Amino acid sequence: MVYWRFPVGQLHCGIVSDRVGRSGLPLVIHNAALAREEDCLDRWEIIGHFRYPR
Repeated sequence: MVYWRFPVGQLHCGIVSDRVGRSGLPLVIHNAALAREEDCLDRWEIIGHFRYPR
């Protein structure tokens, strides 16, 4: 999971995918008005990231 802070201060979270985007970074599944999987991991300020232990 990844948590961001949008420029307006709003918090947002997403699930990191096992697929990689054109940037070379993992894609993220999130819902910011429209649920989708996209290449946006470094688009906003990351304020937290977590991995579920196996």
